[in-house]
Amino acid sequence: MKLRNKIALTFSLLSSGLLFVICTFFYLLHARNTRNDFLQRLTERAEIAARASLEKDELSQRIYDEIINKHFKTLPQEREYFIRIDKDVPRPNLPAEITDSFLTEVAKNESAEFYSDGKAAVGIHYDDNQGTFLVIVTATDEDGIEALQNLRFVFLVISLLYIIAIIFISFWFARETLGPIARIIEKMENINASNLHLRLEIKRKSQDELSRMIHTFNSMLDRLETSIEAQNQFISNASHELKTPLTAILGEVELSLAKPHDQAYFRKSMETIEEEGTRMQNIILRLLRLAQTSGSQPEKFFADVRIDELLMDILEEIHALDPGRKYHVDFDNLPADPQQLIIQANRPLLRIALTNVIENAFKFSENKLVTVIPKILKDQVKIAVLDRGPGISEEDIPYIFDPFFRAESVRHLPGFGIGLPMVQKIVRLHDGSIEVFSNPFSGATFTIRLPRRTF
Repeated sequence: MKLRNKIALTFSLLSSGLLFVICTFFYLLHARNTRNDFLQRLTERAEIAARASLEKDELSQRIYDEIINKHFKTLPQEREYFIRIDKDVPRPNLPAEITDSFLTEVAKNESAEFYSDGKAAVGIHYDDNQGTFLVIVTATDEDGIEALQNLRFVFLVISLLYIIAIIFISFWFARETLGPIARIIEKMENINASNLHLRLEIKRKSQDELSRMIHTFNSMLDRLETSIEAQNQFISNASHELKTPLTAILGEVELSLAKPHDQAYFRKSMETIEEEGTRMQNIILRLLRLAQTSGSQPEKFFADVRIDELLMDILEEIHALDPGRKYHVDFDNLPADPQQLIIQANRPLLRIALTNVIENAFKFSENKLVTVIPKILKDQVKIAVLDRGPGISEEDIPYIFDPFFRAESVRHLPGFGIGLPMVQKIVRLHDGSIEVFSNPFSGATFTIRLPRRTF
């Protein structure tokens, strides 16, 4: 069953059920009022009958005539019964609803009532100078029965008309409400990997749920299209980078096997093969490391990391490998409390990211001074790395985080263009951000921002 039909039927059933409850409540309320009103009238008839029949000898002619005139306005099928209980006298023939228990209740409580299917009976205990009597009056509430029948008919007609109307309204409303979703689904089914450029149209200016859903789906398509394009570009660039050393290796092997050579030539060929093989190995290892940074749930391996200690470990390790590299760490902006220097992070991944950024700064500075400035802000840690290299042109900055991209100003330096994309992935895994500011010939500043959070 379609969702819109299910919604329409559910709403129709709920509305009809609510109408049934309301009609039933009003019907029972009216039936109770009708019953109480008729029993009240019957009680008054019993009192009038007692006074008219038992106190006739005590009333004046005028009062007696008034009682008789009022008494003669009888109820439908009204019957009056007088039962003397202070003497053992024969009882009149009573209808079936006047049972011994009913008479006992009248004698005990001085009154009793009975009402069933429009048939009613009222009994009162009446003392007179002639004796003690039980006065029983029975009648049929024909007007009440007819009124309740009319009410049931009216409620039935109203309910049928309401159900028919609410079904039509429900299906119309469900179609109008969910119709755009059905059209969106049809368009979504036509979008696949070959036409990811297609987008859903937003015809509404309001920020309702439907417009937000369309906007979210279009944004998802944007990200998916960008991801696929980046993947295709990544594969193309990776193939190109791996093809270069592989071609050199195969060329050297082919030349070596083509004809006899002396030992010096073979040694030179082996050195070339070793160099290109090492280059290929480095490319593959960096690609594997880049792929590992996209692993799921890195937060499982988050732990306390003191940011100043991590930076000093990285700088000391780099300096130990190449003592000629100069660096300066500006600790002036760090707080005195060491607890404020601790963040939650995946230490191995964060170490890889910071090492790449700092090594790039040393490489592009060509042994000039590199400055590292950690700073603790209210809700984040800011790490700025300043180099004194050739800088990055404004045209190249948007592409420096693309895999295998290398700016024109640094292509003479060794590298594969994989480090910064890996750094960006690691920083994003930590819900952080990385920014770069640069002017040509004046160096570049890479700023990493990481949230200060606890788990």
